[in-house]
Amino acid sequence: MSSVNPNIPPNSSPQQPSSPASPSLPPSEVSGYIWTTLLPQLEQNQRSYPDYAKRVATLQTLEQQALATKDPSELAQILQEAQNVFTPPPAPAVQPTDVASHIWNTLLPQLVAQQGQYSDYPQRVSQMEALEQQALATSDPTTLNQILQKAEVLVQTSSSSDLSQKIQSDYGSAQGIVNQLQTQVSKNTTLLQSVDGQIEQFAKTIQSLQDQVQSLAHPGQQAQLQTDLQKVLAAEGALKNTRAALQSDLGELTHQLAQAQAHLSALHGLAQGTNPSAADVSTADQDLAQIQQGQSTSSSVQTDFTQKMAVLSTNIQTLQYGITQVQKDLKAPPPSPEAGQIQQTYQKAQTLFSNLQTQIHQDLGSMQTLSQQISNFDRAIQSLQGQVSGLTNPTEKAKAQADLQQAQTAQQNLKQSYVALQTTLNSLNTNLESAQSSLGSLQTLSERTHPSQDDVAAASQGLAVLQQLQSSSEPLQQDFVQNMTAITASAQSVAASLSQVQKDIGITPAVPGKGMSSYFDLGMFQTAVYQFMQYYPTVSLKPAFYTQFLPSLFSQLKESGVSSLDFSFSQFNDIDALLSGTQAPSQQSDTIAQLLAMNKQFSGHVDLLQVLIDGAHQAGMKVDLSLGGENAAGMTICQPGETGQGQADKLAQFMDKYKIDAVDFDLEDTGAIEFVKNNPQQTILDFFSQLHSDLSAQGKTSTLTLEGSLASWPKGTFSFLFSNPSVFNSMFDGLNLMLYGGSKFFIDANNPSWGIEQWLNIIGPQNAGKLHIGFTDSVPYETAGQSGGSSAGQAYDIPPGTSRGAAAAMVYQQMEQQVQQDFAKQGVSVQLGDPFWWPAATAHAADNWSRYVPVNGQDTADFDTQLAMQDFYQQLNQRS
Repeated sequence: MSSVNPNIPPNSSPQQPSSPASPSLPPSEVSGYIWTTLLPQLEQNQRSYPDYAKRVATLQTLEQQALATKDPSELAQILQEAQNVFTPPPAPAVQPTDVASHIWNTLLPQLVAQQGQYSDYPQRVSQMEALEQQALATSDPTTLNQILQKAEVLVQTSSSSDLSQKIQSDYGSAQGIVNQLQTQVSKNTTLLQSVDGQIEQFAKTIQSLQDQVQSLAHPGQQAQLQTDLQKVLAAEGALKNTRAALQSDLGELTHQLAQAQAHLSALHGLAQGTNPSAADVSTADQDLAQIQQGQSTSSSVQTDFTQKMAVLSTNIQTLQYGITQVQKDLKAPPPSPEAGQIQQTYQKAQTLFSNLQTQIHQDLGSMQTLSQQISNFDRAIQSLQGQVSGLTNPTEKAKAQADLQQAQTAQQNLKQSYVALQTTLNSLNTNLESAQSSLGSLQTLSERTHPSQDDVAAASQGLAVLQQLQSSSEPLQQDFVQNMTAITASAQSVAASLSQVQKDIGITPAVPGKGMSSYFDLGMFQTAVYQFMQYYPTVSLKPAFYTQFLPSLFSQLKESGVSSLDFSFSQFNDIDALLSGTQAPSQQSDTIAQLLAMNKQFSGHVDLLQVLIDGAHQAGMKVDLSLGGENAAGMTICQPGETGQGQADKLAQFMDKYKIDAVDFDLEDTGAIEFVKNNPQQTILDFFSQLHSDLSAQGKTSTLTLEGSLASWPKGTFSFLFSNPSVFNSMFDGLNLMLYGGSKFFIDANNPSWGIEQWLNIIGPQNAGKLHIGFTDSVPYETAGQSGGSSAGQAYDIPPGTSRGAAAAMVYQQMEQQVQQDFAKQGVSVQLGDPFWWPAATAHAADNWSRYVPVNGQDTADFDTQLAMQDFYQQLNQRS
């Protein structure tokens, strides 16, 4: 997502200007024709006009004149003058330097590039240079044209023997490359077969060790060996993962070899032919170029294969060391009877601690819910205070003030009860910390295979401490439950009082209505993951990540009104690398690839992307994969040998694998322009159309996200996607508009640069439900009604004291109402799709700059923009 003024000049590739269809020439039609057709075409051809800036100024002046008159004859004259702006400047006469430059800069390089086609290549070069000198020595146009024709003939003509020699040369070069590729694939295949034999032998050894460990009677000795075995199994898993990655590389190398062999076969056929043509040479050159491209790709893959083989060697050494350790421990003398006594004591202590920990986690969840309720009540009271003070009827105002005072008193009592409850929870937490310390000491004792009687006594004493802590926690827990019951009743009292105040001032509570999607920065999520990672003995995630952080994060998102999460910024340009779970060099800024790469750091199987998706689904939210972003490079859809349809199928498979509900292409700024440059239009159309078809079959959707400038995108860079509503609808189920930038927003019902009605006319008013308007907490929407405020277009009615989120919702409601009224005059009913929100990390905590990370010193999430989003959602669904 970005912050860009959408009112920027167009950047399209128009045809020559044509006259407007209507002969009536109303002012708006002439003005619109100049703005949407002639100006973009002039910009596209600006290099043809030395006085380009002057011509633009002329068109802009004519546009204003068109709006200022209704005289048909004058409008026709204005239109003619506007079209005359395109009269090209006179063509310059042929100059000697032009001919000499063309020979030197164009024809000679072509001759050099094709030198293999000419047996008399040196003589041709000499003749070309002589012609260049002749051109500089004359100014006669006829002579210059003759010189140019002679020079071009030197590049175009060649003998049959020359062409045959060139094809034979191409075939020899290609055969050498294919032989190298074939040798490399054969060598790699032999290496992997050897590795497979080792893996199979390791598996048999590990199974034998597992059987031996299982037969041991002593729990202390068995526990130690189980720990050893876990390390062995982790090392075996790492070895198999590396082996699978090597197989992927070998598959790619085999694929490149097969393609090279196909091109070599085609080259062989050309080399066997007689009297080849220039077209045959061109085909041979193309086949050789494809083989060379495959060689380049294979070289990169082979480098990766070699590096992974080094990793695999390390995996084997680690696994061998782990197996040796298990075998060594199996030969150790059995633990003493005292060790068994301590082990039993430790198991009892673990049960006691687990019970205490579970109860504390439940209490923490209750406190988090209560804290959020208190915060919501505070904001509701603050909002209602301003509205009550604005009442003009004395009787109604007095009644509302009395009810508000009752709510404030109940809220104060609720806060006091919360403080007391927190004291109880602190005492319970202190007991838990003491229990954890005692359990740690017991664990140390349980790991000894030959403890003393003093160790047995110490273990019993540790268990007694835990039992005492459990006993002292029971009355505290009972007190906590009783107080929580009373507090729940107090909270209901506050809610009832606030509801009464709302009725006093004519507001009914929110009812189900519009939902909302929110972009979720995966880079910030990575930051949170790193804070929960532990590195001893192997990388793992703290349990609090699952039990506290994720539940609190998704709870806050749900309270903010979020029904769908758009995971960004997956700025990938290599779908194949994404599917294989690898990270290509071009994906260093791709958060999806980084998450998949992080998975390999963990012991056992951890898939962070799946963890996040599952958590969102469990919280009742859909998941949208957002590809692109403000800083994304232009994505290249197809690598050599691939098709747009094939890549779409692969992406659909990736989404199906992870149970992702939708995909969003966030194409903006230079990344969007590069996207169009990197991919042929037909490839883009094929990719989007096939993906839409694949996802529709799975019940999933595809959305396009753009900045709001009409001239830049639907009438400029992406005009081929918006040629008519049916084209757009065959590729996308939704259109997200980013209508914000810096401290301004660009939301108007009717505006020639970014108007919602103009956008609806492009995609079809009947598709209004596909149009989604974006908001962000970095824009002060609360100033939209002020002179020079945040609105870059029309003014909105925003009462003083309105919060930022509520003001944003009012802007949306007022805009949508005007759009509906305007289309109703045409007999068309429209209903816009759900809006979306971009959290821009406007921190409400001085020590926390991120959007969602653990609260300092705690394990719960802190979602910075929750308050603005929640106010937006509640206001959006209020009915007055």
